[in-house]
Amino acid sequence: MQGVAVASSTKLAADAGAIIADAGGNAVDAAVGAALVSITTEPAICSLGAGGFLTIWPPDEDPVTIDGYIEMPGRGLPADRFGGGRRDVHIEYGLGVDLTVGHGSVGTPGALAALSLASRKYGRLPWSEVVEPAYQDVKNGFALSLASYTYLVHAAGPVFGWNEPSYRALHHADGTLRKPGETIWIEELAHTLRRIADYGSEEFYVGETARMIVADMAANGGILTADDLATYQPIVRRPLVTGVEKWQVATNPPPALGGSTLTAMLLLMQN
Repeated sequence: MQGVAVASSTKLAADAGAIIADAGGNAVDAAVGAALVSITTEPAICSLGAGGFLTIWPPDEDPVTIDGYIEMPGRGLPADRFGGGRRDVHIEYGLGVDLTVGHGSVGTPGALAALSLASRKYGRLPWSEVVEPAYQDVKNGFALSLASYTYLVHAAGPVFGWNEPSYRALHHADGTLRKPGETIWIEELAHTLRRIADYGSEEFYVGETARMIVADMAANGGILTADDLATYQPIVRRPLVTGVEKWQVATNPPPALGGSTLTAMLLLMQN
């Protein structure tokens, strides 16, 4: 591996980025592969139903931010369908957090579409090779991370306990929450990743996975439709670029707050 550094939330994800770089992937391949491992092996922190942003600065080109954030669902549905299939819960995480859970709380996920666009436009390796580490980690079982466990101590019951497959994946047969380092098995997720590796991210938006998602939503009061998934497109935006000492830093632009906050912190630090 030459010229690629990988920083991630878990060693499992960082290792995936290093494996991809060693196989000839560039920085985008490594980042996408590591992100796919993160969003599939850190339950309660993130998931394939996520949204997010990627900022990429290709050699000899202007930087770009790929906006793959969550979109409002419900295309074509009557007004009386909105607001159902959901309930509000409170968990004692941090200073206390109010959450909305259930099928009616689900928006149109954009993370996978954004990662796929980044891979296709700026990566070097085939998509199937970039997805493979995530598939292998999920198929073989992965260790529950400390970050996931710390959140699940508060959220396992109210946020994930109402859904039997989610409950089963996170708990022992006696009802106790799995501890950090214990193995998590999610067989259905492995099957989903295999289809996504073989058929591309389109599988998630218009393929068999999309059909299963839409059927589950319709049966449980959700408003995410086949039209929502099929028409989702990530947006390429101009990032926020700031000079910090000898560096030029490109990051997520407004109206998102994270990039602006990071930029402000960096400008304060240089003083």
